[in-house]
Amino acid sequence: MLYAAVQMVWAAAGTTVPWSPHVAYAPGVQLALAAGALLASGACLATPRPLARRGRVAVAAVLAVAVPVFAMGMASLPAYVVTLASLSGVESATGFAHVLLNTVGLGLLLVGVSHRRRLRGRCPRCGAGHTGDGSGPLVHPPACVASRRTRIQRCTC
Repeated sequence: MLYAAVQMVWAAAGTTVPWSPHVAYAPGVQLALAAGALLASGACLATPRPLARRGRVAVAAVLAVAVPVFAMGMASLPAYVVTLASLSGVESATGFAHVLLNTVGLGLLLVGVSHRRRLRGRCPRCGAGHTGDGSGPLVHPPACVASRRTRIQRCTC
């Protein structure tokens, strides 16, 4: 909800938020991002409640769209980390704030997705159904022997 509020304030004030070094977000895009963030926060709030089939489908659809949107919004985080680590400073404070808000938003959405999976009795990491109750430590599958064909294959380099 904080992300949506910040986007709406930036859109109303006409604040320049860079998408790339030479392209900025349009105010309409900022309002669309704010609307998407409000939908995502509503989906996360609805996750622990028992929902009908339509509600579950709606929550899943909103999360399936919101997670990639927030992930794309935080894609330039490594560039900001490098510029800060090299003491070069940031080119745009609003751009950096936007990337940080996307990063925090994505983290919270991923927590919501894993919580949703856990409530459905699925693995919170991968979403698949595993044997056991899932409360124990992670156990890697045993090593398997490669097929005979693979073992006799030789490198011709």
